[in-house]
Amino acid sequence: MKLSCEFYCGILGFIKEWEHQFEPGFPRLLLVCRGPIRLFLTEHPESAFGALIYIYVSEVDSLAREFRGRGAPIDLGPITQP
Repeated sequence: MKLSCEFYCGILGFIKEWEHQFEPGFPRLLLVCRGPIRLFLTEHPESAFGALIYIYVSEVDSLAREFRGRGAPIDLGPITQP
């Protein structure tokens, strides 16, 4: 969970809103936010590993520049497609 929080908060600019663990040894649940976007990150073993999400943004080029400036590993930047 620590590495996920470092990536989402340190590189993608999200803010850790809260973290919850029912008791020691149980999986943790983390809520990160950036503007109106809220993402729940979990350690629960039955959750989908490598999940895919789509977030629509209006200024994708500037967001990609921001992410690159923060060290995000972007292999292919924004491109115009039909």
